[in-house]
Amino acid sequence: MIATLSPGSNSTDHTVNTLRYADRIKEKKVGNLFSPTNRSPAPPPEQTGKKLPLRKQAVSMPSISDELDNYGDDDFDELEQIMSEETSINNEQTVDAVESKADQSEQLSEMDKTVKELFEEEENLLNLHMASIHENASLLTEEGALLNSVQAENYDIDQYASRLREILDHRTSMIHSLQDKMGSFRELLRKEEELSGMR
Repeated sequence: MIATLSPGSNSTDHTVNTLRYADRIKEKKVGNLFSPTNRSPAPPPEQTGKKLPLRKQAVSMPSISDELDNYGDDDFDELEQIMSEETSINNEQTVDAVESKADQSEQLSEMDKTVKELFEEEENLLNLHMASIHENASLLTEEGALLNSVQAENYDIDQYASRLREILDHRTSMIHSLQDKMGSFRELLRKEEELSGMR
């Protein structure tokens, strides 16, 4: 009997089943198929006119049952244990690979979301900056007119101081708003750089 075994962990069940089958077969005794009782009688050589071939001496070959006698049940148990350990290791590696792919896809989706937010924040920052420039230009024009009114003979200093304070407060508010928008934009830039470094 010839048995084929595989060292791969994917063939664990087949290998163990083959070894068990071979172990059971070695216990069975097979009768001599070449005994005279199982053969049809041949005509004597004198009738056929053929010469009998010389008999070769039989060479004894070890059978699979002799080979399997060298292995005990402990060996099969040990083989089963090794195969089950390899299977569990492969399962763990598969789970790790799936988790790693899930982490990578999560990082990619987080990256896409961050890049989208970054583009929106950049557009908002540029629009706010442009609006601030136009507002500053109009405030500068108003400040110039305010200074011209002060140079006249009959000017109201209280009105001048009140309006100048309003202009400065408005300009300070615009600067704070622009600084806040710039801070959130820089935070998104930092987040995008971190996610790019993790890929």
